[in-house]
Amino acid sequence: MPEVVKHGETGFLVEEENEMVEMVDRLPKIERANCRARVAEHFSVDHMVDGYEQLYRKAIRGLWPNNDRQKQGDAG
Repeated sequence: MPEVVKHGETGFLVEEENEMVEMVDRLPKIERANCRARVAEHFSVDHMVDGYEQLYRKAIRGLWPNNDRQKQGDAG
């Protein structure tokens, strides 16, 4: 979830349950304003639309990694 959480600033990224328990005491250090700013920066409507448009352009051009046309060698 690094696209949502910046470790130590907007939350904590851990892999094990015991790490989660350790991070609970650090939660008060997370500032809500930082969380909101990160969401606004990465998940605004404009940002999301730009990202989807880029993906659609790649898919149309056959640059999408799993594009069927690319697998079949279709140039069109």
